[in-house]
Amino acid sequence: MVRTSVNFVLHTILCGSVALHFTGWGSDLSYDYRLEAPLASYLNDQELFDAFAEDYSAFLEEAVRKPGLSAEDQRLLQAGRVHLAIHYGDAEKALAAAQALKDMQSDARARAMTGLLTKAIVAARKIAPGDLWSPYVMAVQRQFAAQLTLLSPSPSVDELKEMSDKYGEMEANALVNEFLRAHREKVDGAGNLELASADALARVRHKVLDILPLTRAIRGAIARKIHHLQSPDFLEIPSVEKQLLVPATMKYPKNSEGSMIELNNGDILFMWSQFVDVSRMSPDENPPSAGLRRSPLSDDG
Repeated sequence: MVRTSVNFVLHTILCGSVALHFTGWGSDLSYDYRLEAPLASYLNDQELFDAFAEDYSAFLEEAVRKPGLSAEDQRLLQAGRVHLAIHYGDAEKALAAAQALKDMQSDARARAMTGLLTKAIVAARKIAPGDLWSPYVMAVQRQFAAQLTLLSPSPSVDELKEMSDKYGEMEANALVNEFLRAHREKVDGAGNLELASADALARVRHKVLDILPLTRAIRGAIARKIHHLQSPDFLEIPSVEKQLLVPATMKYPKNSEGSMIELNNGDILFMWSQFVDVSRMSPDENPPSAGLRRSPLSDDG
């Protein structure tokens, strides 16, 4: 089950005439897109890929609403929606498709881990929406770390290490070459993209352009989670159940020095030091500073 959840998270990154053929649903779900150039060109030429992506996205949105889809087809369609939505910055669609994939998971661990990176990317783009790359990457790392912190049940150290290793193994040339080996001969020979190849094209572009540049940040967030799990504060103690009450966030990056008291009515009052990143606060929320001014007419000293 560990491999299932890890692989799912990882797989969960033209001007031609178009012909769409719906020959049924479930196992008969099909797609057909006429190419204007060799398949490899769609990896490098943004105009070619944009035209394909517009058509494929329209297919996905229509197909996903059809009744009688198999679970396999539903996963393929929703994953495709995630890939294109993240690639083109459609936050609402990305989150909706990720949630649909999450709802399909019967295993609690796989369900908890599904969609973590999608949520982190969407949140990071809201925090750092401009063209500055470094703030965005830092935001992804922090948001992904926050998602890992909130996981219940929490993944084990071994699961996290395996996840980190898989992200570390991602390499652009290997991803592209694997895609071309699997699809180029058939696609270029026929001159069209069928569903499997269309899904693979959207997926490899998503991995290479949207996920691969973030792998160092993602692995940094995973390393932070591993450190917390291995630190003395989080070591397992027989018969003692530990629960993280106040996770760190972008706005409140640190919480410490907590104390609890029991009130007269039996309630527990929890107090702690909360460190605020004022740069993440709106002007109305910024804590006020105390002004100090001495009268210029004073004759003291």
